[in-house]
Amino acid sequence: VSTEQTERGLEEVVRLLGHFTPEVEPSRDDPGLFWVNATGLEGLFDSLDKWARLIQDALREKDLAASVVVGFSRFLTSAVAKARCGVTILADRTLEEAAARRVPLDRLSLHPPTREILKKLGVRTLGAFADLPPEGIAKRFGKEVKLLHRLARGEMHESFRPIELEEPPRKRLILDYAEKDIARLIFLIARNLDPLLEELAGRSQALCEVE
Repeated sequence: VSTEQTERGLEEVVRLLGHFTPEVEPSRDDPGLFWVNATGLEGLFDSLDKWARLIQDALREKDLAASVVVGFSRFLTSAVAKARCGVTILADRTLEEAAARRVPLDRLSLHPPTREILKKLGVRTLGAFADLPPEGIAKRFGKEVKLLHRLARGEMHESFRPIELEEPPRKRLILDYAEKDIARLIFLIARNLDPLLEELAGRSQALCEVE
């Protein structure tokens, strides 16, 4: 898969997720991983479980398999998402931590040599990794593993950095009557289409279909 195809696919997922939340952050280091803000959305979707399943269904319609995890910590929820399929709701932080501790280390972004050394030490899960004493981690494995270790222990938290979602150009026309004449409807649509085309051109975009 080319880099261009990957980028187009990621942009498509971001746009799709934008239908379910105003705040989306694609991972800069792990393509295919996204964080979204679910705060305050229960009133719109009845429950976070329903919200998560609607996201999964929307991605499935695009022939994309997804693991959707609702929790509290960026790092722990992403770890659980890499180890599970389907929808997982972590109702409290205790459940989140317990689920994350069971995640196999081979699901995380560790260099294979580091992972092999940890396996020889009997460290095969995120929980066992978090339980390692912090002294000597950086000296033996380097700064990246030390950062991962601090995240696993809950000693540091990454801030949420959503990207600015570009709203599609819109033009709304409310008629005072029930229009049934196709020719008049096409005339009204065409008249209101011109300013939208100008806005698209200003974004270096183009219209590809009218439905």
